[in-house]
Amino acid sequence: MGEYTPRIEVIQVVDPCHINPVVAYADINADQFLRQRSQSDTLAITMFMLGLISWWYGRGWAGVLTSTQRRLSTLSDMFSIKILLNTLFAPWRRIITYPGAGLDARLRAFGDNLVSRCIGFTVRFFVLIAAAVAFLFTCAVGITELILWPLLPFIGVALIVKGLL
Repeated sequence: MGEYTPRIEVIQVVDPCHINPVVAYADINADQFLRQRSQSDTLAITMFMLGLISWWYGRGWAGVLTSTQRRLSTLSDMFSIKILLNTLFAPWRRIITYPGAGLDARLRAFGDNLVSRCIGFTVRFFVLIAAAVAFLFTCAVGITELILWPLLPFIGVALIVKGLL
């Protein structure tokens, strides 16, 4: 932008509220200066909007996918899926009975260990079901985010036009 030098002229303005004309001072170069400034502001706003749109439909959208993957990974770690699957039939809290010398002691140890394994299986099975529900919910939320992400700017504009936002 060039250097701004004001050029002032006296003009008469007829104000509809007053009968007598009002003397005003107008800056003739101000209009040109404001027009140049308006063009540079428009350029800055346009560049900002283009950058925002390129981020929104580029890295922002990829960030939504990365965020969903990170949430699924956190759920996997939180529920310890691999450990639960590897120890699905293991005794509950490693409670085992060692068999004795007689047949009666061996049968009792077998029954105790079987009950411990059934309890362990039941608890781990229900934890795996809870993990599956959490995974499905997180996947549904992630897919919904991925579908709605490109539409959000238009939804915001539509809500503003309808007067709801």
